[in-house]
Amino acid sequence: MTAPTTFGQFNASDATRDWMLSWLADTMQNIRIDAGKLKSERPVVINEMESNENRPGTVLYHQLMATAYGFHPYSRSVIGALSDLDAVAPDNLQNFYGRYYRPDNAVLIITGQLDVNGTLAAVQKAFGSIPRPEDAHHPALHPGPRPAGRTRSGGAPHGRRAAAACRLSHAGRCSA
Repeated sequence: MTAPTTFGQFNASDATRDWMLSWLADTMQNIRIDAGKLKSERPVVINEMESNENRPGTVLYHQLMATAYGFHPYSRSVIGALSDLDAVAPDNLQNFYGRYYRPDNAVLIITGQLDVNGTLAAVQKAFGSIPRPEDAHHPALHPGPRPAGRTRSGGAPHGRRAAAACRLSHAGRCSA
């Protein structure tokens, strides 16, 4: 299974940053899987799966990922397979959500013109009160192969941009 990704882009302000962080924190603790909504969304997901099968570029991409990554989770489609959809039950989804959607199993990256200390304090405020589930989840990390070809690394223009990236601990604190 590949990791879900949430992406937000907005004009830099403390108020907007704080709203986005509170929204993300809310998604880690207040999602309830409704059996009726799950059932009503099933045809939508099936339609998306079928439409992907009619796009040559998408088919090629899925074949490329399957070939390049073999048995690694990167080889599988993010949307999953029809057999996954047939097997899913609301209780299983809720249990999965409770086990894996948590600050100590998340990576948060914030970039732009920002005050790093203020941003880290806002992260602590948003995520710090989320309770840690009883079963500690410590996945073994197996990074995929490095991409072939050139890579680029380097800093941002002096003093104009800053970035904060951290792996959140169970208390919402950042760790390297």
